[in-house]
Amino acid sequence: MVFVIRTRGPFWRSRPHPILTTLSLGVVAVGLILPWTPAGAWFGLVHLTFSFYLFLVAAVAGYLALVEVAKRLFYRYVAPR
Repeated sequence: MVFVIRTRGPFWRSRPHPILTTLSLGVVAVGLILPWTPAGAWFGLVHLTFSFYLFLVAAVAGYLALVEVAKRLFYRYVAPR
């Protein structure tokens, strides 16, 4: 969501700072890898199924689309230029 709300225009037209991109992808990588490590077992994390990851990708895509629509409505009606 950070990539969507950080700019007034469409998020795919604006390139985020490389540090923001790197840190965001790092957090995603840790979240995906942690359940498969001994630390994940220590925290009680379990391995997730492939179907869950498919659902997660669809849910995140839908959420990003919804935030983009809400942002456009906000800038059109609440905070026009």
